[in-house]
Amino acid sequence: MDHNRSALSTPGAEDRESAHLTRQDSGRYPDLVRPSLPRVIRGIGGTGLVWAGLWSVVGLAFRFGVSLVAGIPLVAVLPAVFGWGVSGFLAGAGFASVLTTMERKTVLEDLSLVRVGAWGATGAFLASFLVMIMMGIISFVGIEWALFQGAVAGVLGALSAVGTTMLAKSASDDRTLSA
Repeated sequence: MDHNRSALSTPGAEDRESAHLTRQDSGRYPDLVRPSLPRVIRGIGGTGLVWAGLWSVVGLAFRFGVSLVAGIPLVAVLPAVFGWGVSGFLAGAGFASVLTTMERKTVLEDLSLVRVGAWGATGAFLASFLVMIMMGIISFVGIEWALFQGAVAGVLGALSAVGTTMLAKSASDDRTLSA
């Protein structure tokens, strides 16, 4: 089995002329199998790390702007950047877990970007709140700021989810063309 394909693969696909499956093909190939557990864990962790890096950079820029406007010392921004990174990791890993679980019988090419974006936004909003609760931040910043920051995280989650899925689709298309 080719382990470099999308999240779902078909036994014996390497023997067919094209290993590229569509929604119509999935009915003809009922033997679609889930990838191995180590591969799923690697994918979830990798998505979480990519999102954590992206969110840390966005969080740094966001908090730097806030510190300039509000006159907060720059050193006070670093814990917030860590919080954005943790939120990004949790949101990315959560997104990958939901996608792996809920779309286990859907091939990558058939994923709806709207639905993927909605899952990313919801997960990111909830992850942001979870991090603020774990770090005890809500009592300091107030619920209005927490909702605003959660909304920013939701937008970032939707963009991250759609971007991650589009990147995976293009990588899958590149591998299919080179096969």
